[in-house]
This record gives sequence, structure tokens and C-alpha cells, in this order.
Amino acid sequence: MKNFSIKESLSYGWEMTITHIWPVVSLTFIALIPVILLRLLSISFGRYFAVSELIKYGPDQLKMLPGEVVFQDIFSFVNPANYYFIGMYLFSVLLIYIIYILVKIGFIKIFLNISNGEKHTFKHVLRYQHIFWKFIGVTILYTTAVVLGTILLIIPGIYIAVKYIFAPILVIDKEMKPVKAMSESAKMTVGIKWKIIGFGLVLFVINFLGAALLGLGAVITTPITTFALIFVYKKFLV
Repeated sequence: MKNFSIKESLSYGWEMTITHIWPVVSLTFIALIPVILLRLLSISFGRYFAVSELIKYGPDQLKMLPGEVVFQDIFSFVNPANYYFIGMYLFSVLLIYIIYILVKIGFIKIFLNISNGEKHTFKHVLRYQHIFWKFIGVTILYTTAVVLGTILLIIPGIYIAVKYIFAPILVIDKEMKPVKAMSESAKMTVGIKWKIIGFGLVLFVINFLGAALLGLGAVITTPITTFALIFVYKKFLV
């Protein structure tokens, strides 16, 4: 019967993180930079819209406006006067997202290499561009399947998320095609889906607590949970 220990996987994650503390923490920080930049862009765009509303109505009148008026203004905000700003914003988001995907691929690949006892350098972070479209493909398939499952009912969404949880890692580790990776992940998770749900909740709580510490804790908790997931992945890899 297939099974794994959540405690053992977390112990492995902690041990690997402490053993390779400087490279994994530095790499995690690099991987978080695009996320931080996307957040800052979102805040900047929101403030730009807020300032335009403030100029348009004034602070006192703006407080009294019904929600639907402000909602309509969001659409009226898209006009020729703001095309340049909106275009630059969308271009910046797309560019940062592409960089984020490339860094994420390198991040997971280097963690896999460390787990396998292989040599690694920071040069390898952007060395796997050839996997980019496969990773985009599996991400689209995975996200679409989870969203459709969630629309039907929440439980099918969770089931699908767990069933194909290893698909992105398989694309990076074995360079599988998206559909093949989804199929292999489905085989790997047979009989352990409930355990993975519990495991996923534990990882979520750990990362949430790390992010709650002004985000700085995530630099430690992210490597721990990543190595823990890799431990389970390798245990059931065919």
C-alpha cells in the first residue's frame, strides 16, 4: 500500500534547507523578486486610478459616491488619455511574469539537483528556457482543470489539484510533454490523495506563517516546503 510520512518529508525539507542554507535562501530571494515587483506594479496602478478619481471628484465627494459609480469609472478609465500608461503597465506585467516563470523553472530544477546531490550554480537559474512552453502548457492545463472542477463543486477542484500536483515538476525534471506529465502525475497519486491533501494543508500553513513575518519568513519556509514536496515526489516517481 502506498504511503508517506508528512513528518519525514518536513524533516527532510528542514535538513536540506539547513545543509544548503546560503544557496537555497539566496535562490528563494531571487525567485521572490518578480512576485514582489508584480505586487508593487499592482499597487502603483491602483494608486494611479485612485489619484485620478480624487482629482475628478475631490476627497469629500468621492467618499459619498455609490460603489457602482466608481465601478463604472474603472471602465471609463480605459480611454486614449490613459492608453500609454495602461499599455506600459500590461507590458511590464507580461515581461515580469515571463521572467517569473523562467526563474521558477530554474528554482525547482536547482532544488531537484540539490536533492539529487548534483552540482548547481546560480547560472543555472535561467538555463532552462527550452522548458518554458512545456511549463506554460502544463500550467494552463492544470489551472483550467482545477478551475473547472471548482466551478462544478469545490471538492472536485481539490481532487483534481491533488491528482495532478506533480505534473509541473515532471515537466521540469523529466522534460515531459504537458499531457504526459498530467497522466504520470495521476498514476503517482493513486491511493494517496487524502494524505496529499493533509500534506498540502500543512505546507500552506507553514508558508502562510512565513509570509506573515513581514514576508521574510518565506525565505526560509519556501525552501523547506519545496524540499518536502520534492521528497514526496521522488518517493512515488516511477
